[in-house]
Amino acid sequence: SYYGTPWHADATYLETPYQVSVLRSVIAPELGGDTAFSSAISTYESLPQDIKDKIDILTAIHRPTGKAYGMIEDKAELDDYLAEYSGTEHPVVITHPFNGRKILYVNEGFTKEIVGLPETESKELLTYLTRQFYRPENIARFKWKPGSLAIWDNRSVQHYGVADYGNVPRQLVRIVGAGDRPGR
Repeated sequence: SYYGTPWHADATYLETPYQVSVLRSVIAPELGGDTAFSSAISTYESLPQDIKDKIDILTAIHRPTGKAYGMIEDKAELDDYLAEYSGTEHPVVITHPFNGRKILYVNEGFTKEIVGLPETESKELLTYLTRQFYRPENIARFKWKPGSLAIWDNRSVQHYGVADYGNVPRQLVRIVGAGDRPGR
């Protein structure tokens, strides 16, 4: 189980990440345990033009390494998982298939490197891009109550589980809908 998360869209390390994510609250703390959501469309649109010009043609590698190390204790199982999900390449900027708007498609949870850039430059650019999701004008915060339901477009919205509820019980059930391969 998770206690808080980095900003992420679900399973971007898959060739065909989920199109939609649904969370339903079973147990919610009185205080804390919210989920913050950030728009990858408004995040992209707020970038300076020179950054957009640079990233529109780039691709990045997504891997579930942080998630795997946090959830899988057995070494052999961990090695098998990391071998199975060794990295998937997606455009840094994708186009929404329904509304045609551009989406910044990198996240702290799973995007590990930008293809073709030196390691230091890749890391600096990824840090800059993923930090844009922290901007308050791109964020909505959702307060869970037992029975609450949140549904979002996993392509264009990232989320972050806020770890501010101590050891109070919190249980959410997730359902996802199949998606297609993200494209420019």
